[in-house]
Amino acid sequence: MASSFTSSTPAAPSASPASSGRPLARNRRRAGPVRSPIASSCCSTCRATLPPAGCAGFPPRDPGLAAVLDRAARDHAARHGWTKSRTVQARQAIRILLGLQDTPGAPVNASEVTALARIGFAVQPVLDILTAAELLHEDRDPPVAAWFARQITGLPAPMISELRIWFDVMHRGSSRAPRRRPRSPVTIRPHLSWAMPALRAWAAGGHQSLREISPAEVIAALPSGGTPRATRGQGLRSLFTVLTGRTVIFTNPMARVRTGRPDIRQPLPLGQLYPRCAPPWARLTRHGPR
Repeated sequence: MASSFTSSTPAAPSASPASSGRPLARNRRRAGPVRSPIASSCCSTCRATLPPAGCAGFPPRDPGLAAVLDRAARDHAARHGWTKSRTVQARQAIRILLGLQDTPGAPVNASEVTALARIGFAVQPVLDILTAAELLHEDRDPPVAAWFARQITGLPAPMISELRIWFDVMHRGSSRAPRRRPRSPVTIRPHLSWAMPALRAWAAGGHQSLREISPAEVIAALPSGGTPRATRGQGLRSLFTVLTGRTVIFTNPMARVRTGRPDIRQPLPLGQLYPRCAPPWARLTRHGPR
């Protein structure tokens, strides 16, 4: 009988890897340096997009300036409610830019900041921080310059050269006589847009330079009247006036050409368009007391 019963004593538990002194499987891997995804992507592409400077951290050459900008980045992020990841990435980008500087302590070129977009950095936060710290040098071409280059595509080379002189005077101004103040893109864009139909028509007719344009050809290129005639005349007058002042052309074909003024339409009062929107006294004046 006794032999038919098995012992009720529980078997001793097998020794676990931790209790036996053996490391767990996940702990057997050798610890290596931790690299962020940004650093990994930088190592693969920075040589093609940024000046050569070892990719292992980009240590700043001016630690004092780096500390000041790092604190400025954290303060700027706190004031504007940035997320932690946005703040960390902006601080990393500034550290890289300071490590790539040829002249430590000099303002950072905006073109170098925009180059960081190729390796995954957000550009605008870095521009905001450097602008607030007065350490940003704007060396990028303005958007109006790219727009101007697209507009003059396809014109003859001499005409393009003349238009570039006009654009440079309009955009940057001129300190020599006749002096001109720089004009904003709000002025440059419509002036060129109004003149472009005439310029393209002259180029299609075989003209290579604006020096070849006579007053009769200017008059023929103008619409018959109204606002279209006035605006095209204003654009052509801007071109020929600047080029005459720079002695690119010797006679201004727009000198005695009258183009009139744009039509000015006075908007009707709101009460005449929508009587229900008129004030009570206006309704009484129109309909009389009831």
